[in-house]
Amino acid sequence: MTTTTPTTTTSAATTARADRVRLRTLVDLVGFQACWWTSALCARDGRPLVGPLAMALFVAVHAALTPRGRRAAQLLLASLAALVGVVIDGVLVVAGAVGFPGHDGALASPAWMVGLWAGFAVTLETTLATPTRRTWGAALLGAVAGPISYIAGARLGALSLSPGPAALIAVGVGWGAALPLLAALARAVAALPTNAATVRRRVVSIPLFMASFVLATVAVPALLVPTLVLDVVRRLAFRTPMTLGRILLFVGAYTAAEAVGLVALFLVWILAAGDRDALVRNTARVQHAWVGSLFRVVAALFRLRVEATGLDVAVPGPVLVFVRHASIVDTLLPTVFVSARAGLLLKFVLKRELLSDPCLDVAGCRLPNHFVARDGRASATEAAAVGALADDLSPEEGVLVYPEGTRFSLTRRQAQLDRLTHEPALHARAAALSHVLLPRTGGVLALLEARTAADVVFFAHHGLDGLSLFHDLWRGGLVGRTIRLHLWRVPRAAIPDDSEARVAWLYDQWARLDDWVATQVVSTAAAARTSAPAP
Repeated sequence: MTTTTPTTTTSAATTARADRVRLRTLVDLVGFQACWWTSALCARDGRPLVGPLAMALFVAVHAALTPRGRRAAQLLLASLAALVGVVIDGVLVVAGAVGFPGHDGALASPAWMVGLWAGFAVTLETTLATPTRRTWGAALLGAVAGPISYIAGARLGALSLSPGPAALIAVGVGWGAALPLLAALARAVAALPTNAATVRRRVVSIPLFMASFVLATVAVPALLVPTLVLDVVRRLAFRTPMTLGRILLFVGAYTAAEAVGLVALFLVWILAAGDRDALVRNTARVQHAWVGSLFRVVAALFRLRVEATGLDVAVPGPVLVFVRHASIVDTLLPTVFVSARAGLLLKFVLKRELLSDPCLDVAGCRLPNHFVARDGRASATEAAAVGALADDLSPEEGVLVYPEGTRFSLTRRQAQLDRLTHEPALHARAAALSHVLLPRTGGVLALLEARTAADVVFFAHHGLDGLSLFHDLWRGGLVGRTIRLHLWRVPRAAIPDDSEARVAWLYDQWARLDDWVATQVVSTAAAARTSAPAP
């Protein structure tokens, strides 16, 4: 009888992986060269589509030999390299250095050349990994190999080069810049856990938001004057605050922030070149700048005032931050007033629907966040993933969660009370809360049970209530508001160890938060009555 030991199994798996890498290297070496010759010869003979088809097959075989979790990343790399190729060859064609006889398509670079760029990029982690590891080495290789490749293409009749050395110098400069960029992209892609679902989502969301930015750039100036006229009419007829123009300007600012944010995140990704720590650090900086800019735009457009107490309790870390959720706007507050202000790297627990925003998607998936599926079908798994965020937090880190799980509204409060009809104790707890929902305990308990000695910071706010939906903004509900923030910190030693006692403690703290909000509601109403004009 033969016994297979763990060591033997591990050795066999290692050998299998090594054999797979060698096979992929051989396929890349032979396959790319075969596709290069096919592309050039068929382009010369008036069959320019044969090359792209051959190269697509080569990339597909390369992806099939790549470990399953990294196949989508390789296809992403090929797509990005194709875009780089379109730009480089487009510049060379416009400069008059290179020509492609018989090509009159919308792009300066023909399809067979775009395919060559895509196929070439996927070989960078196999056959060209060593010479492109350093930037100067990649630049030197590109400056030498690029002109040689174009000379070969010209002699085969697939392309034309302008007479004299200027054309070859231009090609050398272009490739000397392109190859280090492609190598950095290859390292960056290899370092990211990019799966097929992520690629499919971003293939839709990123172009959609970029198109929205272009549309907003044209539409906002054209619509501003009619919108302001409509604002005046609404003001005179219904005493509605001047809101529509503000919303229009915010839409323009938001789409611009998305476009700039995506470009910044892309540059940060390339410059990190596979360095995970640098990628997280610089992505957090982009996130702080992006959210801070949006909040400043909102505050300026809608004339918001902010009054805050207790902001200093958020440091030092590690901390668990529990935030009230009442508005579509209050999601900006923790980043502006805790993460960026205190210099903490906050790990957010967010709903998965927010992945439809490409900036939140790209930055959020790079940073150690968790996007929760709220369908309840894997609640234990979701709670475990949330708890893992708090394991071994450093003094510069924290985890932020919205314990209510959704925005407060009177309708949701009543729905919660209806669900708790058969649980008298919880029903009484929920009924005693007027301005917040009874917290959900799964994620909170998972965080408190994690391997961390983090204190808990409660983040209360008032002034954004009643803005759960877009039509609340439409009616002018945000204009001129005062936002009040209040934070307090509970030391770890003051938090019970028993799960049942922790739930009771959480409910008590949430009742304290509700009391604070109630006080703000009363004081705001009193101030409004005082400032109201006499009849």
